[in-house]
Amino acid sequence: MSARTTDPLGRATSMLGGSFTAEPHPCTHGTPVTAKPWVGAPGTVGTIAVIGSGKIGLPLALQFASHGWRVHAVDINQALVDIINSGVAPWGGEPNLPELLAEHVGSGRLRATIDGPAAVRDADVALVVVPVLVRDDGSIADKALVGATETLIAGAHDDLLVILETTVPIGTTRELVAKVAAKSGAKVFGCFSPERVLTGQTFRNLAAYPKLVGGTRHHRRPYCSA
Repeated sequence: MSARTTDPLGRATSMLGGSFTAEPHPCTHGTPVTAKPWVGAPGTVGTIAVIGSGKIGLPLALQFASHGWRVHAVDINQALVDIINSGVAPWGGEPNLPELLAEHVGSGRLRATIDGPAAVRDADVALVVVPVLVRDDGSIADKALVGATETLIAGAHDDLLVILETTVPIGTTRELVAKVAAKSGAKVFGCFSPERVLTGQTFRNLAAYPKLVGGTRHHRRPYCSA
């Protein structure tokens, strides 16, 4: 059971009763140093491919760019990719999205693409944040996750870190990483980092809520999550 958000500023009802306000925390790290390949050393950043550039994925991609990462924002929608690369926000209602998108597209730190395998091949980290829905009969509509897995298999390389951000059934991360490793022949690492944000307050939530990460072998922390 998790806290239930009750207002747009992050005040939530706790399991013990009462409420709390989750205030954003400033990052305490210094200026990051770019490393290639990136192996998780403190104070370093690398290249990340964010697979899925929707209302959660695009803000996450911009969060990485804001902390010094070079970002490939991957999506299968060519029209969305073109809008992102123009530096114009594809939708409204997300504070800071237009400004951050214009800044990081303009600097070249973030670039959108439909060529997922090429993005993964160039990346140190691949983060998957695609929609997985539950049908009325309780089964999982995982077409987008299957597509993301195929993208990972096509672009996987040794020491790639795969982060699954989408909320999925228990065991999905292990199965996904095992499938990528088996079919690509690459040595990959995986972790589950479930999303804990709401659209419309994504950047505030990222700065306010502790981040939960469960790794198969390695625990790597590629962005400041306070």
